[in-house]
Amino acid sequence: MVNCKLFSRNKESGFTFIELILYTALVSIFLTSAVYFAWNVIYSQVKSTVQQEVSENLRFISGRIQAEIRNAQEINNVGTSSIELDSGLIGITTISLVGQTVQITQSGQTSDLSSDKVEVTELLFTNLTSGDQKTKNVKFSLALRYKNSNDRQEWDKEGIVETTVELRSN
Repeated sequence: MVNCKLFSRNKESGFTFIELILYTALVSIFLTSAVYFAWNVIYSQVKSTVQQEVSENLRFISGRIQAEIRNAQEINNVGTSSIELDSGLIGITTISLVGQTVQITQSGQTSDLSSDKVEVTELLFTNLTSGDQKTKNVKFSLALRYKNSNDRQEWDKEGIVETTVELRSN
């Protein structure tokens, strides 16, 4: 026969001090890990957004520069951080670095190619046209970074594109 006193609980209900400390410790561990996980998710989302902004700007700006050079009739002038192209019916197209923004001017209209969330740190053009003018090529290098006004590590992101484009009108 089993002793019923071993399996029965005292008539007094409640927790002992040891049980209270144990439960408090378990809840604290759970909450700490939940908060840590939540912050990790938030930082990952911020980092992903920053990377996406930099990548989209690099892709858009470099694609537009490539298209303008490729479709130009002639290269008028190549400076270190600007290029002037004869775009035929459109007129003169100028792409340049103004402050920390890439700007394009066509038919007297100027617009920004880069968003206000990034700063362009480098835009370099090099004329690689052959001496006999048979092939007209331009090499450009573009570097930008996310504007990190708070100096937060998860907002640090830079990107670089370097490519060579040949005019189609050859």
